[in-house]
Amino acid sequence: MDNASEDGTYDKILEIKKDWPSTYVIVQSRNVGYQKSLASGLQSVAGDLFVFIDVGCEDPPEMIGEFIDRHEKGGYDIVYGQRVNREEPQAINLARKLFYRILRAFADEEIILDMAEFALFTNEVREAVITEKSSFPFIRASIGRVGFQRFAIPYTRQRRIAGSSNYNFISMAIFAIAALLSSSTFFLRLPIYVFPLWIVAFLAVGYR
Repeated sequence: MDNASEDGTYDKILEIKKDWPSTYVIVQSRNVGYQKSLASGLQSVAGDLFVFIDVGCEDPPEMIGEFIDRHEKGGYDIVYGQRVNREEPQAINLARKLFYRILRAFADEEIILDMAEFALFTNEVREAVITEKSSFPFIRASIGRVGFQRFAIPYTRQRRIAGSSNYNFISMAIFAIAALLSSSTFFLRLPIYVFPLWIVAFLAVGYR
């Protein structure tokens, strides 16, 4: 999946295709964001097994072999990388862990802690995930909602081996807000919870 990148990704994929003719690429007309590009990929491909992996090699490709082994021997529908640590400033690392624990507390369904999109899953899982309709798909939450047998393989996420990420603090904040809103109806229900208190306060002030 080429999310309208401007770093020569498409040309590199075409070079790979010369040696591996079965390789193909889906090119987005514009940058639709990470989660939407993943959802678009799932809706556009077919197969028995699927693997998500970023091209920056922050997630080790050699783990895909472990994913397949666990799937074949253990019968797991989902095998995923569990990010126990990341090579980034400790403050950001702790903020990520705190966010996902807050998300789990508010979410309507299960949120799998420290789960990465770096994962293998079956076509049955794919079919269940793509039936969900959302203006902001959140793959981790979707996988938690659909169930199925899961197995986690812990690993430390590495730094990018090339290029630079456009994912900055503002992007993180937007992602966090969207993830909360797409995973929980709490904030839609909050005004209903607050309304009786507002009425009581209004009457108390009016009575005085």
